[in-house]
Amino acid sequence: MGWEDDAARAKRLHRPSLKNWERDGLVDSFPNYASSILSGDNCPYNYFGIRVGEESGNDDNNNNYRRGVVEELSLSLYEARGLGEDDIMEGKRDGRGYSLYHINLLQHGHDRPKKRRMYPVVLDANQLSPCKFHERYESNRIPCVIRGIPYGESSFTEEGMRSEERIRITTNLDYENDGEEKKECRRDDYTRQKLRRDGYDDIDSIAAAASTLSTAEWPAIHSWSLSSLLSDPILCNAKFKCGEDDDGHTIRMRLCHFLEYLQHNKDDSPLYIFDATFDECKRAKRLLCDYTVPSYFNEDLLGLVGERRRPPYRWFLVGPARSGTTIHIDPLNTSAWNTLIHGVKRWVLFPPHLPKDVVKGRGLVLKGEDDEAVHYFTVILPRIKRKVAGLATNSTITNPYTNFECYEFTQLPGDTVYIPHGWWHAVLNVTDTVGITQNYCSRRNFDDVWCATRSGRKKMACTWLRKLDEKCPDLARRARELNSMDGYTMWSDDVEEQRRYRKKKERRERKRMKKKSSSDGKEESRGQQTSKKEKWGEHRTTKRLDG
Repeated sequence: MGWEDDAARAKRLHRPSLKNWERDGLVDSFPNYASSILSGDNCPYNYFGIRVGEESGNDDNNNNYRRGVVEELSLSLYEARGLGEDDIMEGKRDGRGYSLYHINLLQHGHDRPKKRRMYPVVLDANQLSPCKFHERYESNRIPCVIRGIPYGESSFTEEGMRSEERIRITTNLDYENDGEEKKECRRDDYTRQKLRRDGYDDIDSIAAAASTLSTAEWPAIHSWSLSSLLSDPILCNAKFKCGEDDDGHTIRMRLCHFLEYLQHNKDDSPLYIFDATFDECKRAKRLLCDYTVPSYFNEDLLGLVGERRRPPYRWFLVGPARSGTTIHIDPLNTSAWNTLIHGVKRWVLFPPHLPKDVVKGRGLVLKGEDDEAVHYFTVILPRIKRKVAGLATNSTITNPYTNFECYEFTQLPGDTVYIPHGWWHAVLNVTDTVGITQNYCSRRNFDDVWCATRSGRKKMACTWLRKLDEKCPDLARRARELNSMDGYTMWSDDVEEQRRYRKKKERRERKRMKKKSSSDGKEESRGQQTSKKEKWGEHRTTKRLDG
């Protein structure tokens, strides 16, 4: 089976109701959006929001209302890094521990100095200690972009980092060649001199180094380029998940076929390798040796339940331009980190206080329109902003758009994005990308993860609590305190819940057996028909021979 047949099969299974994956012609219109993101004049960090002022009067129904003011801000990479450096060095914080940035906000045509928290905070790995990250950012649920982790967390001097930009992007876009996008990202001479190349001869030595040296350069920097992946004779034949069918079954493609599809597809929202089980594949398992969990995120409490019991938590990512993930919150209130090795991604963040209907643009998606990531960024998100701007002059207290905040930014190669639990986010691949992401639970978000896990993964929560008793008694006590405060009964102690679970399991088993027997009946019927045809054929052949 060639790559075209493999891709056609995967698309047919993934979205059987979608007959034409190129119906919106985004392969022709998307380059304009990508060019605006990749342009050297573009400010990659953007804020759009509404600030509700004091009570202004009554509406027609005699309800009090407040006037809103639209606030917009754009920062260059240099400005965003400068704010991050100031935050690390000076540590200016308000009463809750959040960083305060004194910036000028554009408010309906006139500049007024205001205090505004700008997210994400852009930090450099060589200046940021794990302790400082945990105390100042993770504990306060502040989104961050940490730069330089894959190149070695201490590869740069402080003076060098302050004196000049580390990353320079050279963009070469050729949209006339089947709508394909090409992006070359290279580091300047200063960076190339500072980076250390570790020459390991085999996988075992790489894994040993990765487990002991958190500051070493990741082998993925070299081995995860598209050309390197395609030329790897073992890895390119491994099968990776690129979707699910309507029954939740995994759809896989060979990596070599997917990379061909990545280069030649014209789909509006292409297939996307988002594989959480690559560590179970003999060919792909060695990808684990190509990166190291950054020291900022090395506390993974859910790992106590074991790899077999825990829900999916790490994903190997290969995404064509125009693919991505639409707006969501990470499961079980876990936090996440996402490191980009190759390409460019565009992110949008919404704070936890905004309701689901607002961030998803409910009522703003027209009938027949798609709601994939590329449509969300190019169509739905602008509609949300326009609606917010329209409501700004008459924003009632009960309006769900009150205190609306939206943060957009561009992730470059070598950037690691930290998303705190509860933050809404969506991601769009502006160019072809390769990266790695993991969800995790630490002491800073344990309370929220525990409350979500005990109700969402009841049996696993019982196992987790037993492991916490052994390894982290203080957290086990905290879990029981939360249960007591909420009046929650664990699954292992709830006889009625166990009875309902057994009944539900029996119903599922009966349904499965019924489906299996129906399938076997069809197979048997087909077998009988085949047998009749064969007998009929033998009879006719015998007669002819006898004659």
